[in-house]
Amino acid sequence: MTIVGQRQSVLPNANGNGKQTAVHINERFTGQFRRALTLPEDADPDAVEARYRDGVVQITVQRRASAQPRRIAIQ
Repeated sequence: MTIVGQRQSVLPNANGNGKQTAVHINERFTGQFRRALTLPEDADPDAVEARYRDGVVQITVQRRASAQPRRIAIQ
């Protein structure tokens, strides 16, 4: 599985009077990024969900039904 994205700069190009904005330290990178992840053997590739909220990507991977532990009811 590969995650690809791009982060835009939040700094203004001009401050209203046509001059460039001076930045001394910027601790966040901008531009494109790519992350490659290996899914476990028992993962179901059709049951992968991704959510983006508050700057965080949450990825949920379900196991195949055959890999789930068997449940036995005790009476």
